[in-house]
Amino acid sequence: MTDLAPPPTSAEDWRTKRNVIILVAAQAFLGAQMPMIFTIAGLAGQSLASNPCFATLPISMIVLGSMCAATPVSAFMQRFGRRAGFALGTTGGALGGAIGALGLYTASFPLFLLGSLLTGIYMSAQGFYRFAAADTASDAYRPKAISYVMAGGLASAIIGPQLVKLTADAFVVPFLGTYAAVIAINLVGALLLRLQGIDGQGFWIDEHASVLMAGDGPHPAIARIRSDVHPPFYFSLLHFYKIFYSFMHITIYMQKTVYQKMCKVIVKIYFVLPRI
Repeated sequence: MTDLAPPPTSAEDWRTKRNVIILVAAQAFLGAQMPMIFTIAGLAGQSLASNPCFATLPISMIVLGSMCAATPVSAFMQRFGRRAGFALGTTGGALGGAIGALGLYTASFPLFLLGSLLTGIYMSAQGFYRFAAADTASDAYRPKAISYVMAGGLASAIIGPQLVKLTADAFVVPFLGTYAAVIAINLVGALLLRLQGIDGQGFWIDEHASVLMAGDGPHPAIARIRSDVHPPFYFSLLHFYKIFYSFMHITIYMQKTVYQKMCKVIVKIYFVLPRI
C-alpha cells in the first residue's frame, strides 16, 4: 500500500499562492526591464560605438553577464536564501541601469558596455523565479505555480515596449529616460520581492535522486549497472562534479546538458562515421 503525503494545510496553501502572486507580479514588472533594454540597447550602442559593427555588443554583454553570473547567483541563493539572491539580482539590475545611463550621458561606449554586463546579473536571477514558485508548492499545485510565473513573462513582453515609448525621449539624451525607468523598476521591484516568503532550496525530483545516487561515489554506481538502467558513467561524473561546483540548480542542469550533448556526439560518431 502506497503512503500518501498529507495534504497541505490552508495556511500552507495560502502561503504558496501568495508567493506565486508576488512572483508573477515580479516577473511581469521587474521582467519588463529586459525587453526594454533589448529594444534600445542596439540603438543606443549604434549611437555610441565608433564602428557600427559593435552596435549590438551591449546585448551580447548582457547575455555574457547572465552566463557568468548564473553559477555564483545559484551558490549565493543556496547559502543565503531566495530573497537575498533576488535582492542581489535587483541590485545588479539597478547598478547596470545606472552605469548604462551614465554611459549614455557621457557618451562613453565602454561604460555603457559595463552597465550591460551588470544587467546580466538580474537576467540570471530572474531565471530562478520559477524555481522559487516550486519550492513551497505541493506536488499537485507545482506545475500550475511554475506556469503562472512563466506566464508573467508574457505580461513583461507587453509592458516593456510600452514603457520604452513613454521614456525613450523623456530627456535630451536619447534613451536616458528608459535607463532611468530601469533603475526605478529595480528599486520598486526589490521592495516587492521582500514580501515573498521563500527561502528554501530546490532541486527537481529527478535531480535530487541523481544527487543522492552520485553521492555514493563511482564504484557503487558502476556496480549498480547490473540491476539498474541508469548510466553509471553519468553518476560517476556527477560525483566528481560536486567536488568543484557543489550541488546547485544551475550546475546540476549544466552538467546534465553537457553529458547529454556528449552522448549525442558519441552516438553520431558511432553510427555516422562507418557510413562515410
